[in-house]
Amino acid sequence: MASKRKKAGPPPWMWLAVAGGGGAMALILVLYGWFGSDGSSSSGTVAAAKMETTASKEAGKEKDKASKKQAPKVKIAKTLDDVTEAIVKFELPTPGGMTLGTGFLINDRGWVATNNHVASQASADARVKMYTGQKLELAGIIAVVPERDLAIMKLKDLPTQVTLLDITYRDRPKIGTTVFAYGHPYGVEFSLSKGIVSRVLTTGELVADQPAHIVTEIHAAADALWIQTDAKISPGNSGGPLLDENSRVIGINTFLNVQAMYGYASHVKYLKDLVDKSTDKLIPLKSPSEIQPPRQPGHGPGPDRPQPQIAVSKEKLQQAFDAAVKFDWKPATLNEYYVMADFAAMLTACKQPQAPPDLTALANQLFAKIKEVGWGSEQVTAINQYASGVPAATGRGMVFVATTMGKSQSPEALILQLPGTPSLYVVPTSGEILNTPPGRRVLVFGMITGQVGKGQVPGQPQPQIIRVIHSDYLLPVK
Repeated sequence: MASKRKKAGPPPWMWLAVAGGGGAMALILVLYGWFGSDGSSSSGTVAAAKMETTASKEAGKEKDKASKKQAPKVKIAKTLDDVTEAIVKFELPTPGGMTLGTGFLINDRGWVATNNHVASQASADARVKMYTGQKLELAGIIAVVPERDLAIMKLKDLPTQVTLLDITYRDRPKIGTTVFAYGHPYGVEFSLSKGIVSRVLTTGELVADQPAHIVTEIHAAADALWIQTDAKISPGNSGGPLLDENSRVIGINTFLNVQAMYGYASHVKYLKDLVDKSTDKLIPLKSPSEIQPPRQPGHGPGPDRPQPQIAVSKEKLQQAFDAAVKFDWKPATLNEYYVMADFAAMLTACKQPQAPPDLTALANQLFAKIKEVGWGSEQVTAINQYASGVPAATGRGMVFVATTMGKSQSPEALILQLPGTPSLYVVPTSGEILNTPPGRRVLVFGMITGQVGKGQVPGQPQPQIIRVIHSDYLLPVK
């Protein structure tokens, strides 16, 4: 999960589908409703059957033989070369552009496993591409489990070569186990990467230190197992298999932490359980017009957060400001943080050369009021709790309080670090704010750009990702 997406800096936590417009997929709840044919059948009467001629019988036999000759051979993948034949590339036209994801064949009925956030973007115009170049239509959705981000889809017709992946693995993989990830990272088709299992942990353990972790977006069960690996995965790997050295699926690649460079896969046992209780009855695909634009999540692409789009007006700017004032600039939920983030994006847009003068004037007036806020520790803590986890999608607003690390000369910019994280930000600016001494805290209302680099943080052994934030509204705070 090549793509028609706009380039975007990688978020701390992100789903692994590539969406037109940057970032990842929606997690749209699809209820378990079974729809399809009524199951009725018709048969000839006994009298008609007795009237069948020898010639028609022979014709039927020949037809059966021809049908058998045309039926594709089915095999289970035993090698990584075999695995290639089982992988599909989802090509999903959406209002935001082409969305890409990964899936893999799991039975001879044309069932394909993937992530729910990939399946949720599939319309009747969707296609899957095989390694051979063959493109196939989708018949519909067999089943989804949103809280595990799993889905099973069905092909209208089987490919000419049917290779299935083994999904019977039930063990807890050991630390250090060699694994392989297969998918289409950033549209680089049918690509394999190698790594090891670095941790196996539950949802509860994931969210213990990060209450707004991405898995909370799908309401994942506290005891659900996630396999952490350093096998390289990127947007475009969503729904692809994580394999052991015997080419068995041990997990379904679901999301990643870009800062730590780890990917996370849902244990395959949940997929096997879903397969065992599913039937061939289908949830129909939506029409193309019913597909919602791909969305960003609350904590790293996911279900409820739209892709960043800035529609600025005086009314919207004032409304966002008033809403933040009501909760005293202390967000208690992710939605409240995004009120502030949207306000920051609109503020920044209001300073662009093409912005109407009345909008720029209002933005300046509102920021003057922001300077009068006390900005105590409770506000700073509340803001940074969410700022440390939001996806870094280009064009998204961001509010955070960071510590000054120094400044760069070309271009002139402040170098900031978000406390408690290795996250570094460069904010091009000018004027007196550039003289803020190292160690001071700065409140930033800005917008994430697509520029990403690396830099060394004192005390950190490895270079860290540096993101560029565009901001015209910086404020030193105590």
